[in-house]
Amino acid sequence: MLKILQINKYHYVRGGSDSVYFNTTNLLKEHGHKVIHFAMDFDENELSSESSYFASNNDFTKQSVIQKITNMPSFFYNKDAEQRLKELIEVERPDVAHLHIFYGSLTSSILKVLKEYKIPIVVSVHDYKFVCSAYLFLNNKNEVCEKCEGKKHYEAIINKCVKGSRLFSTIFALEAYYRDSFYPIHKMFDRLIFVSKFSAVIHNKYKKELKDITSHLYNFDPLLDTKIANNKKGDYFLYSGRLSKEKGLKTLIRTFAKLPDIQLKIAGTGEEMESLKSEATSNIEFLGFLKGAELQTVILNSSFVITPSEWYENNPMAIIEALTLGKPVIGANIGGIPEIVIENISGFLFSAGSEEELRSKIVKADALSKNDYLTLSMTSRKFAEDQFSPQKHYEQLMKIYNDLINN
Repeated sequence: MLKILQINKYHYVRGGSDSVYFNTTNLLKEHGHKVIHFAMDFDENELSSESSYFASNNDFTKQSVIQKITNMPSFFYNKDAEQRLKELIEVERPDVAHLHIFYGSLTSSILKVLKEYKIPIVVSVHDYKFVCSAYLFLNNKNEVCEKCEGKKHYEAIINKCVKGSRLFSTIFALEAYYRDSFYPIHKMFDRLIFVSKFSAVIHNKYKKELKDITSHLYNFDPLLDTKIANNKKGDYFLYSGRLSKEKGLKTLIRTFAKLPDIQLKIAGTGEEMESLKSEATSNIEFLGFLKGAELQTVILNSSFVITPSEWYENNPMAIIEALTLGKPVIGANIGGIPEIVIENISGFLFSAGSEEELRSKIVKADALSKNDYLTLSMTSRKFAEDQFSPQKHYEQLMKIYNDLINN
């Protein structure tokens, strides 16, 4: 059995990457491995026996301008994280380290420590931070943009890509230049796990040196084997996820405004909530934030789940959760979505941002007969079983760990 160090900025679920961090932890524990955690010390954190080693909470995004300037060095290199990780490793001596989100918080300082102790480093790549300093490949106009080409980080400053702020964009760009210069990822990491083939391709496009350390492994649903699919067609469509600009929700709202007889439910919260509500028509219902059994019930009773993203979506858990419950998906043909929304097998695709195409697919989905829906629901569930199985994920993950440890 292995001793595995799992590292993430948050030790609580704040987003999809945090869910993967905890899902991976639980999967490894179920198979008898010892998992050690290292994160930052947030009040919201889940309980952990390693919490006394967690780095001091220095959440840069929530600080005032003066605090940002004062604490800027720790955004590049966190000495506290470096020291506390050393103390943890001295006690635990892990076999391998598996990193999730850490830049701008725990920083590259932890890489230096892991290298010093000769601990193999595996990184799950949840966004595009390594090739886009704004990490989303979106500019200030919310348009997909690759002007940085993986290295021209000054483009983020020109286009104010981070929060529409010149200050934020400058800080993030400088951090990217610092990282590329002193901690190049192809030298610091032993293996990168990309959760979509699209992400692997675009990273290798701009950083060809990553080819030899690239692996692909989809996220998994830890409850897949316990879930019972509902093959009956529901009477509403569903969006589940964060309510933010890049998710294509304006397009979704405008499309349903022209389909007054078809119902849409929206589960989630975010900065776009009030703006979306102001544009919503009477056939659209906002459910707020849902999780666990409550969210599962809403998905089970739906007809289709819609993922209308207008950015390079990676491997959305919302789609995985839908397919495991036998609910087909209408997804935007962008990023990693078309890898898991297969036309007429796990749902339908439309061109990202196209109200006309989305409306056409919604009408098509709504008109499906019971038998046609049953077939699509069954093939959706079968696809999920083939692609998102915990056991399959575990076997592939252990192969990665063991290859690094043995070599």
